Amino acid sequence: MNESFPTAARYEAAILAQIRDGKRTWSYADRGKDFEAFRREVVEPLRQLKYAGVVSALSEIQDTVAGYERITGVQIIGTPKNSFKEGDE
Repeated sequence: MNESFPTAARYEAAILAQIRDGKRTWSYADRGKDFEAFRREVVEPLRQLKYAGVVSALSEIQDTVAGYERITGVQIIGTPKNSFKEGDE
């Protein structure tokens, strides 16, 4: 089994909790400006939720930082679907 799966599931659960609390926008600055942590802890879980149908569409905001294209923000477009049950973590 993939060793990183429990970590990925934990990040996805954290994002689901934030969505239930009404959060719709995330920024790399929230992760101490660590682009890799932002991608791993926010972007990938949101993409997985999109593939699962919980989130209908995402807007990924890209910018050039230190000569590299980076995702600096993500926003849920529209209303998340209520396909997750209350208390799912």
